[in-house]
Amino acid sequence: MNYFDYESERSIIAAMLESEEGLIEATAAMQAEDFYEPRHQAMFDILASLYAQSIKPTYLEMLKEGHKRGTFSKPEDREYAKQTIGFHVSVTQLPYWLKNVKDKARLRKMRKDFIRLAEEMKNPIVDVNKLLQDATEVIMRLTIDNAEKIESGAELVQTGKQVIEERIANKGLLQGIPTGIGKLNRLTGGWKAGDLIIVAAESGKGKTAFAQNFISIACFGSDTPTLYINSEMSRQQVILRFASMISGVSNDLIKFGEISGEQKRQIFDSLDFVEKSPFYHYHSPSLNLQKVMSAIRKMHIQKGAKLVILDYIGRLDRTDKSSKEWEEVYQIVKALKTLAGELGIAVLVLAQLNDDGTLQVARRMKNESDIYIKLLPMSSEEQTEASQKARENGWRMDPNYWIAVEKNRDGQADVMVPVLFRKETLRVIDVANV
Repeated sequence: MNYFDYESERSIIAAMLESEEGLIEATAAMQAEDFYEPRHQAMFDILASLYAQSIKPTYLEMLKEGHKRGTFSKPEDREYAKQTIGFHVSVTQLPYWLKNVKDKARLRKMRKDFIRLAEEMKNPIVDVNKLLQDATEVIMRLTIDNAEKIESGAELVQTGKQVIEERIANKGLLQGIPTGIGKLNRLTGGWKAGDLIIVAAESGKGKTAFAQNFISIACFGSDTPTLYINSEMSRQQVILRFASMISGVSNDLIKFGEISGEQKRQIFDSLDFVEKSPFYHYHSPSLNLQKVMSAIRKMHIQKGAKLVILDYIGRLDRTDKSSKEWEEVYQIVKALKTLAGELGIAVLVLAQLNDDGTLQVARRMKNESDIYIKLLPMSSEEQTEASQKARENGWRMDPNYWIAVEKNRDGQADVMVPVLFRKETLRVIDVANV
């Protein structure tokens, strides 16, 4: 039996050199030690490192980095690396090569462990029960991914005590990324690593504006590396909306150029916050799940993205025309939830509500989410009542919108949070003194 596959290993390296898609898939799935051939280990490590630094991993860049590390010092090693570029590969075959190499790596680990166990069996006073336990642990390590480790109660208790100690030490500090709304922060703890947040509203009722306010607080205000993915608005529309939101100058005045010199200075000063922030915008009129996943992985690797906002899920192209629309949307949400947990990031997905207030396309999306929020304009009667409550409680302003927290995995749900949405500047304002 072969315990390595040179051709598959080399094909992976060639795919990484050939396309960004190959780089993203390989770095997400592999580690250097998965390769058997030392030259492949070195090339993989160099290419992954270059990509993380936003350097295009070409053959020449690989050699330059290898020279710094003392790799490829021999002419035959440099020639081997050069020949790897000439491998005729198709990225569509990459999943096959990745599985091949990962399987061979597991076989090598299995062989090493079984040889050790076989040696222990030769001991005339071997503890059979201990040997069986060791063998069971070997099988478990090989069949269960590290991320899916089975933990004992003692291990969980240790983790719990550590978390509680950290919370006490950081009393009052937000666990996750700030939302900009005091009561929402209190309810959710902020947008936390691994969270899938669904924010839903009817068409034209402020989904994008609320999402961009969340970006403004998290990224421009708190320097959280943020990726904003949208398929509807152009780059010009995105930045002009932020200009209005941050500066407080009417969006319509900016749109039509009807601004004074003072307002222009105010707008340009506000845009400095965007310019200096770790904000990244990805616009594609024909988005699909593969593009979204690749963009998220890329920005996580290269820029350390911690918050991703997808605007909005209903605009993603369908890839399987034979399946029902709700089934495909559910699979997209499930994939994003898995990715959030894998990368340790928060993913906020915008979705559309039907006229009756139900979630469009896939109700099962709510079940998959950690936090599910509806954005609801207040009726005239609700605004009158809210204004009275604002005066009684000393709120800063009268609200006109509800942020309805219908699901909250880590806290209280079915809570209505009042806010003021100023459509002329696209601002969401926290009105209550929380």
